[in-house]
Amino acid sequence: MMNKYNFNKKESIFLLKKNLISLIYSAGKFENLPTTLLDTDLIINYKAKEGTDPFIIDTILQIKRGYQYIFDNFRQPNFDDLLMMNEIVAKYHALFPGQIRVKGGGVNTRYGHYIPPLITEKQVKDDFNNLLFSDMSVTEKALRLFLYICKKQVFYDGNKRTAFLMCNYLLGVNGKGMFIINDEVIEQFFDLLSKYYLDIINEGIILDWLYNKCLSHFGYSDISIDNKISISANKMFNLIKDNLTSDKYLNIPRNAFIIYSDSKDVLLVKIDDKVSINLINLKKNTSKCIFSQDYCVEALGLLLDNLIELEKLDIVNKDVLNDLIMSIKESTLDKTT
Repeated sequence: MMNKYNFNKKESIFLLKKNLISLIYSAGKFENLPTTLLDTDLIINYKAKEGTDPFIIDTILQIKRGYQYIFDNFRQPNFDDLLMMNEIVAKYHALFPGQIRVKGGGVNTRYGHYIPPLITEKQVKDDFNNLLFSDMSVTEKALRLFLYICKKQVFYDGNKRTAFLMCNYLLGVNGKGMFIINDEVIEQFFDLLSKYYLDIINEGIILDWLYNKCLSHFGYSDISIDNKISISANKMFNLIKDNLTSDKYLNIPRNAFIIYSDSKDVLLVKIDDKVSINLINLKKNTSKCIFSQDYCVEALGLLLDNLIELEKLDIVNKDVLNDLIMSIKESTLDKTT
């Protein structure tokens, strides 16, 4: 199994941090949290809606602290990091956070009750080290580590969250992209995981599925530049603005706003099946995604936050950017009142 992506340390940290809300939101789905991306954003910024279940708040904040641990210890993970990660994510909801499960346990799945094998700390430590020092690609190590923690039920609680963060820890420090399970595939994931627990499918099937469906490069890709890139920023915006309606949030056209351009680079805000900010290099014909989320109300709110940050830069076309920001702000108020 080959590595899909290759980023340097700076790029990898940047990608993790810029997509932190989505990563925390995705990990929260393992607990069937009824939160949206916007809810997650509010909670991690200590602005949770009144009446939010304390369990939800604690779960999300501890996942956030797990990622902070990664940022604070951004080097090759070891066995002690595995224990610490579980101690963090399971801190408030497990009897023995950070301790290897040495007693019986069980998991209810869609296809029946799964009883994991008994394990010892020495066995888990040996398996962990053998995997990390194997000749496999980093990507395969990370995915196999995820499955190992889940199926062995290494800890008393928080196994999937721990596995999710450790997978991203290993991928992140080695610049091999990110692991995320999006909403459109989460049900299929739970179905496959249940079958994997009960040996209805072998590891190769779910491993290939994770490789194809859950690894992300967050928008880094080669792209084809079409002729409209050469249109001036003001002209491009006016063409789009002519079609703007001020009714509702989702009436913002699914199109592109050039907010900065020169002979080399274009900073492009796109609203189509995703909302994104892309830095396009015209000479290399490539695009670096600064922000990307699947198209939805919460994603547009997150885009707004990123646009406000960009507003501070001198290089952007302030007229285009400010009008775009105002359009989203007005629509945000319209949706939340």
